[in-house]
Amino acid sequence: MKINRVTGLIAITLLLIPGSLFAQEFSVSPYSQFGIGDIQMSDGGRLAGMAGTGISLRGGRFLNTNNPAALTSLDSVTFLFDVAASGKGSRFTSGGVYERSFNANFTKISAGMRVTPWWSMGVYIQPYSTVSYKVEQNEYGEGSSSKDKTVFLGSGGISKFTISNGAKISDHLSLGFNTTFLFGGIERSAECLDYIMKENSRATKIVFDFGLQYYTNIGKDYELSLGLIGGYPFNLNFDNRHQSFNGSTLLQEYGKTDTHFTIPEYYGAGISLSKGAGLILAADYRFQKWSRTTDFSNGRSFRDTHKVNAGIAFIPNELYASTYYEIIQYQLGISVSNSYLNLKGSNPINYEINAGVGLHSREDH
Repeated sequence: MKINRVTGLIAITLLLIPGSLFAQEFSVSPYSQFGIGDIQMSDGGRLAGMAGTGISLRGGRFLNTNNPAALTSLDSVTFLFDVAASGKGSRFTSGGVYERSFNANFTKISAGMRVTPWWSMGVYIQPYSTVSYKVEQNEYGEGSSSKDKTVFLGSGGISKFTISNGAKISDHLSLGFNTTFLFGGIERSAECLDYIMKENSRATKIVFDFGLQYYTNIGKDYELSLGLIGGYPFNLNFDNRHQSFNGSTLLQEYGKTDTHFTIPEYYGAGISLSKGAGLILAADYRFQKWSRTTDFSNGRSFRDTHKVNAGIAFIPNELYASTYYEIIQYQLGISVSNSYLNLKGSNPINYEINAGVGLHSREDH
């Protein structure tokens, strides 16, 4: 039976691979033209309504990919499969000019199960970074006395495919680690009149990170959980190809060049207090030392990032509901974070307010 379960999970991993085809193009952002794009720092699944808060959260009926140690809380008779989609509205301000955008797409596919009483496994695929921008500038061309419009376009990003393992060390402590395969490509172009320059960059990398959770009961009704996560720095190596066009005519194809982009170490901590699924309060803090990184393409420097998020989830009447609306889990979350970009001495700040619902079948209650 254990072999069949692991075999089934491996089969799911093969089904998840095509999901990388839609893992990009989620966020339209002019900031994604720098570095490797907008870094995706949230879970994007069941916890999205709580602003992705979940480093310390545990649950037998949902997959928490924020912390691999949380896998040990999975129900022993349940094989979970989860598909997540999200919508995002953005408002950008620059020099008194305002621009709005809205995009929606699938954001994560995951599966998980308990293999033995002390060991659980999970697999998931989701975006690691997204690149999607269109920026127009009016500049003087070489030898020209008038300004010509140059259009800069970018698309793609990096996806992450992760195999997670969680081990229960004691009745109050669990450890976990992730093996993650990063892969994808970024396409950038600059077009002025009929002249077009294109750059195609591809990258792959295998990395590891870890998680820890400590949990204990407070009285008869509440559980307190503490969580830690972390990962070490690594270089993401890119193979770059360059082409120039005049209209649709290829003028020149340059030789392949190799560059790298350093992904720095990160750390995170979380705390939560829960009363079953009826009431959950949680807060997280994440830090990543981006100041050690330099952009491979233009020498741009970056800022260390900090993210604080908090969320609440509650079910109005979990045990004695008379209507379906009383067993729905309602979620609300907020987060504040800074970008890793340093733009003309300014460091963009991101504010998010999230809301969501968790729908259940009556058999679960």
